[in-house]
Amino acid sequence: AARPRHRAYGGQTEKPIQLKPGYDESSPQCVEKWLTQETFYEKVKDSSPAADAVFCALAGGAAFAERTIVESRLEEWRMPQGKFQEAAFYQSLKQGRLDLATGWILFGSANALVLLSIVVPTNPFAKFVENLLRQLLQGYAAL
Repeated sequence: AARPRHRAYGGQTEKPIQLKPGYDESSPQCVEKWLTQETFYEKVKDSSPAADAVFCALAGGAAFAERTIVESRLEEWRMPQGKFQEAAFYQSLKQGRLDLATGWILFGSANALVLLSIVVPTNPFAKFVENLLRQLLQGYAAL
């Protein structure tokens, strides 16, 4: 199943599903179009930080918002009487920001560890990886 990538892992440069080769709306297995941040700005006629926050609540850490997720979030935010449920919105916003921050932190940490291993090859992490690889290679050599 096609899902939008996280912004930290190439999502910023990824094309929405509807612009990728082979996308055919007439196919019964065709996935729904993804909502881009620019399209969202056009629809709400706003590109302020408030609009960014709402998009983050809808898409989480992903670069695009999927229709099924957007519809379920909007239903969560609407009370049975049709009134806006502020607590549910803030919960979605908090979760979206957490997803976005977690992805960037993991991406930055992985890059920092690799950079540290290049700059200081005798650091404990590099030695751990070296010993792990040595054990794996010795295990395969014994076979």
